[in-house]
Amino acid sequence: MLPNKLDDKGPIVDFLASIAFKLCDGRSKQAFARPASPKAPYPLSKGKRARKDLRPDIVILPVSAWDGCGGYGLDKIPSPAMNNFEQVLVLGEHKVTNANDAEQQVLKYLWGIKRHQPWRQSAVVFFTGGFEFGVIRGDQSSTEEARFDIRSRDGAIKFIRALYWLSMASNLELGDDTDYTTRTAVRQQKIKGKFETFMGREVATIKCETTIYQVEDILYNGVSIRGRGTLVYAVKDSSGNGVPLVLKEMWFDSGRKLDEIFFHDQAKARGVEGVVLVVGRWDAHRTTLTTVRGYMPKQALALNLQYKLENRRQMRLVLSRKRPLGNFETLEEIAHGLLGAIKDSVVDGSPPFKRSCQYLEKETEQPSNDFGAESGEAISEGKGGVETETHKAQRTGTIPYMASGVLQGEAHSVQYDFESFFLRFLPPPVQLRFAFAREEGGRLAGGD
Repeated sequence: MLPNKLDDKGPIVDFLASIAFKLCDGRSKQAFARPASPKAPYPLSKGKRARKDLRPDIVILPVSAWDGCGGYGLDKIPSPAMNNFEQVLVLGEHKVTNANDAEQQVLKYLWGIKRHQPWRQSAVVFFTGGFEFGVIRGDQSSTEEARFDIRSRDGAIKFIRALYWLSMASNLELGDDTDYTTRTAVRQQKIKGKFETFMGREVATIKCETTIYQVEDILYNGVSIRGRGTLVYAVKDSSGNGVPLVLKEMWFDSGRKLDEIFFHDQAKARGVEGVVLVVGRWDAHRTTLTTVRGYMPKQALALNLQYKLENRRQMRLVLSRKRPLGNFETLEEIAHGLLGAIKDSVVDGSPPFKRSCQYLEKETEQPSNDFGAESGEAISEGKGGVETETHKAQRTGTIPYMASGVLQGEAHSVQYDFESFFLRFLPPPVQLRFAFAREEGGRLAGGD
């Protein structure tokens, strides 16, 4: 029977493990286990949220985690070095009576798995509470859940099937992206004043069609369960001369007609200098409604039109790894471009606004809003009615990565190039208005 409380010996873990062991005849691909320390954040977790919230009651690890113990068995525990957030396959939460509380907790685990394992397209978690058992999968579109009462005949059958699947599912079924390969990474983490060694994992290579990139580091990790899920890697082309590059992976709203590529093409066509432009692009041919959630393309289009469901498309961009700031020779050149770009991009009264206004106090020209990041400007005019766009595309814009003057046909300049650089790496608030400083021979007020 299902244990009615969770104590230090972890009866719920033993209960699930014993059923799964018999279902799989002792030959499961992954197995239930207790976390290394149920009262502490899961090892190798990162960030403020991780320190407080990421403390699972149950983990599912690959059976290789038991190799140092002579193989997996009900009376054996996994290697503490393998029991961490980069090795875990599935996380679970148990509440004695309230399944809803357990469900809310495992949603944080979804974020944690996607954050710490960027090679996963989706993540799986489960929860128990009272006599309810549930499994949740989260991807870039949203989450989907199967929840049932194990006291009913139908619920008990589904419970057994869920345990069997969790124990025998392949890495691909648990969300791995086949374009990624991983490698073992030895890491240390300070726990209770002592440094402990863990065998984690990290991305080794990323395949873009026929090109394979070797990953050196993660420069930006903006993973979320629902959203762009942008990741930026420092990479090198393994088939070329090893030139340092940057690979940006994102899921963008397919209802947006002016995507990031458009602005790169415009910049190249107008000869903009001093910005980092795309040198390669790959459409992964995956969308959240078709590849991830399984709808046929016609079904996805119907859902998009009828219910305004957002359909995100996976795209990978490769850019050169360089520092545009190196093209500027004086502080004045940077000041004119930067402060002109950020004027009026912050709320009146804030320190950055006051400092920029001190420097630009002689500027009398009203800010223009020629080609900014306003809400509707990401949608081309005259290309279909608003009703054909997704709700997301109607209310958000694509931040341009070029100076507004250059897009209108003006020759590029240091000021414009820096404005493009500023937008490329520091996307402004939605209500950004462009303004340019004309003060000659000026310098930063107060040394700012």
